[in-house]
Amino acid sequence: MKKTLLYVLMSFALLGLLTGFAGTRAAAASDSEKKEYTFADMTYQIPVEWEEGSNSNEMNQYYYSTTSMIMVNAGSSTTGKTELSETDRSLYLKVLEQSFDKFEVLDQDTYIVGPYTGFSFKANISTNGTDTLMYAIVFDNGEKMKAMTINSYDGADDSAILDDIASSIVFPGVETTSTEQKSTGTTTESKKSTGGPYGTDSIEEFNKDTALERAKFHTKYNSYSEKGLVKMLVFEGFSDEDAEYGAHNCGADWNKECAEDAQKYLNYKSFTKDELYQQLKYEGYTESEILYGLAEVGL
Repeated sequence: MKKTLLYVLMSFALLGLLTGFAGTRAAAASDSEKKEYTFADMTYQIPVEWEEGSNSNEMNQYYYSTTSMIMVNAGSSTTGKTELSETDRSLYLKVLEQSFDKFEVLDQDTYIVGPYTGFSFKANISTNGTDTLMYAIVFDNGEKMKAMTINSYDGADDSAILDDIASSIVFPGVETTSTEQKSTGTTTESKKSTGGPYGTDSIEEFNKDTALERAKFHTKYNSYSEKGLVKMLVFEGFSDEDAEYGAHNCGADWNKECAEDAQKYLNYKSFTKDELYQQLKYEGYTESEILYGLAEVGL
């Protein structure tokens, strides 16, 4: 299977498989002595109280306190941009949501890391009976999408620790741009590597047939509207034409997809009929699909 964005996001599921810790909280990062690490073309500083995990590898670096875990992730996928859009954020969170039994976003915002504009989010997550509070910072340097997360197993908000670590990041050989200069919201395209998008061997692999295969894969494991699936395929590197072909011909029953999405939302929290209607409309479902979905879940 190609190493797509989905592959990167699924690596987050490792966070939920770990058991909780007991003991005293680590000191706030700003009050601690720091140790510098180099990983994925960047350097950053971690408080010395945090131990580097023996499970670290070329894609993920782990650091542990007595009650929390930090993961630094550098996947093989990229959006090809150095400024992530609202659509990028929405698609990222939607795919990540599928990795956990529960994924409830509490807060999200634009986040600037050096010269790159990404986003941050805070979420309550649960998988295999383990509940944690996750705070994550996500950005893309145009060659690899990177993420830093901190998971608290006692429910405390550790976002300040990760913010402090993110502020220490240095990208050797890359000119840093100030927050004020990056606040224009203009998307900057970055030159891609010689290989195809998301780790494929060649750009030619991204054609209608491949788009169809990816569309079938996505709808096998997740629920999408046709419009949402097109956006996902475009995000993975397919052209608009190929993405539309893949979504239109994948054989999905969009009514059933909508019903599944409706039930999924109701499993996480209560919605009024109008609230759920608006949420499904946001996901890209048509009027008739939404009415079918609402009827199927008893609204």
